[in-house]
Amino acid sequence: MKRTLEIVFSIIGAVLFALTSFLGFFFLAIKNIPDLEAGLNQALAEDPELAASGLNYEMVQGMLQTGAVVILTFSIIGLAAGIIAAILLKGNKKPKTAGIILIAAAVICGGGTFLAGGFASICYLIAGIAALARKPKATEWQEEKQVL
Repeated sequence: MKRTLEIVFSIIGAVLFALTSFLGFFFLAIKNIPDLEAGLNQALAEDPELAASGLNYEMVQGMLQTGAVVILTFSIIGLAAGIIAAILLKGNKKPKTAGIILIAAAVICGGGTFLAGGFASICYLIAGIAALARKPKATEWQEEKQVL
């Protein structure tokens, strides 16, 4: 039985998680941008409610760095899960195992990336459900056995 649908959705999801990892790399790269610091300081000066909240550039930078590491970690885990599942689906080796991996990766990595990997998670969910729900076709031998 061909598992083309599941393999295609697994690969699409893996590519989307790879793109999500670039988002994490981007947030890691913007840690020392002078314009960002100047813009935040200007916003704090103009808005007294923001200034009263105690928000400063170091806090924003720390939140960006932490979020970037979390997004990067979960997107790499999602990418690896998709590649492993596609390998398990190729040749119809272990479709049930691949389906469970895909559904678990969709839930865990989709939430772990703060839904930045939402489309990738949907692809994994479709592929995982299809891998679990699709039954192999009965062979002629099995059909003859059922008739007798």
